[in-house]
Amino acid sequence: MTWTSEQLRQAYDAFAPRYDLLEAIPALLLLARLRRRLLGRARGRVLDVAAGTGKNLPYYPPGCELTLVDLSPGMLDIARRRAARLNLPVRCEVMDAEALAFPDGNFDTVVSTLST
Repeated sequence: MTWTSEQLRQAYDAFAPRYDLLEAIPALLLLARLRRRLLGRARGRVLDVAAGTGKNLPYYPPGCELTLVDLSPGMLDIARRRAARLNLPVRCEVMDAEALAFPDGNFDTVVSTLST
């Protein structure tokens, strides 16, 4: 079955409140270590594509200018709250990764983790 962008948006909005709980065990076992190693290399203006609930936020080095995009407003609402708890300034945009509204060369680092 092929899903439309609107179907994906609705599914992830509905799933957003439970997403972090479902991902908790894999995060503890493996993902935290990978995120720490890989995201620690990010520099400058960073675009986090399909950012979801912002699970990557604690792993970015200081000084990164973070822009998070996701198809789901519900996921980004959780990411905004996470960023506020971490005292991180972020820009969040509801956007389809297939049609990003940024000019070429706008970012120094582009990240996409666990995106579908």
